[in-house]
Amino acid sequence: DQEELLVLGWDTAPGMTTKADLNSGTVIGVKPVDADYVAKAGGRVLRVEDPEHGDTFWRVRVIYAIPLFGLSADQLSGAIHALHRLFGFSLIVMDPSGGGDWVYKKMRDRRQFIRNEWVVTNGLCTLEDQHLWPEAEPIVVRFGRSSAILDSVWEARERTGDDGPVDRSHRELRKAFDARAIMWPRSLEDRAPPELAAMTPEQMAANKALDEFWTQLGDIKVAIDNKTKLPKPSARGFFTFMSGQKKDGAYSVMYAYMGAYALMKGGGFGSAGSEADVCVASD
Repeated sequence: DQEELLVLGWDTAPGMTTKADLNSGTVIGVKPVDADYVAKAGGRVLRVEDPEHGDTFWRVRVIYAIPLFGLSADQLSGAIHALHRLFGFSLIVMDPSGGGDWVYKKMRDRRQFIRNEWVVTNGLCTLEDQHLWPEAEPIVVRFGRSSAILDSVWEARERTGDDGPVDRSHRELRKAFDARAIMWPRSLEDRAPPELAAMTPEQMAANKALDEFWTQLGDIKVAIDNKTKLPKPSARGFFTFMSGQKKDGAYSVMYAYMGAYALMKGGGFGSAGSEADVCVASD
């Protein structure tokens, strides 16, 4: 779909060695839709309010996911470059903390380890770093209050600390799910045998990853004060969040969604993605 804008959300958890133990990527596609589509979709579209230029409506779908384990920064950078070659992302949103910057520093280089061989290609960098890496594609977004691309999303108060964008992102993602505006593929358990038989191994792996990421999303809760049993805000008054299990997959979904949300707020700037036969069909 040449009108669909694709965003990769990526989360890397640092390991104890030169390799990262947990790495997760999620691809979300967004496409502007007209009134006829909105009427037929039964409300399963996202409405982006714009008092100045008029509201817009978007189809939002989760189409791919990948978990990677125990890889070096070179290997992870190459994996992200390989995904970009396959999908043609408009944005790649990463958490700079943890292992994010560790991988990002490798992504900027022209020499990349893609599919087990070193190749020369265009690097990937942030808009803020483009003057340092002029040959790189400026599509990487460092999640947080300092990103120029995400700046239109945050309110002034949310830019006062790192906890502001995190709180806002959780709320926006929850709002979209509550409105049933995000199309998420059916779980493997809910698919009929003929449907499973028609899936490629990579589609099966992606669907399995999304099933896991869905479970992780459901396990994230607002942090509660043990004494008052009420939500425990940060010093700036923002909600903080906790999980009883790993959450790298869930956060990759959140990063992808916020990148997509920035595109929708900005009217869809950026190039449309390419078709890829590894997508998991959304329902």
